Amino acid sequence: MDSIVIDTNVFISAGWSAHSHARKVFAAVARRRFRLTVSAEILAEYKDVSQRPQFAGKNYSGLMSWIQRYAVVVSGTPLGKQHSRDIADDIFLACALGAGAKTIVSDDQDLLCLRKPFGVSIVSAAEFIATYGL
Repeated sequence: MDSIVIDTNVFISAGWSAHSHARKVFAAVARRRFRLTVSAEILAEYKDVSQRPQFAGKNYSGLMSWIQRYAVVVSGTPLGKQHSRDIADDIFLACALGAGAKTIVSDDQDLLCLRKPFGVSIVSAAEFIATYGL
């Protein structure tokens, strides 16, 4: 089973809309087609972002509990220097390398523009769904 890393914007989209590509990515993980890999830093970012005022109308606690129960938590591999345009996004690269994940699912242009750093594919949720026929 391939490991994947999911960016925060995909996490937020999954909780926002039941019919989103992001929700389909999480559904594929729930059906054990892929193994979700996170780091402590990613879990903290998911929690922090989901508690921002603009998301007050949504309840992310169920999704967070599910992730904490079923995701594989790894230590990220130190990258040494900044690799993405937004240094905050480097946690996803570090996690993917630490887990040996082949894919990062993100809708963030700061990550998508990297395409395949360190041999890790970075794809949008829509592209991920299309690639795997989900």
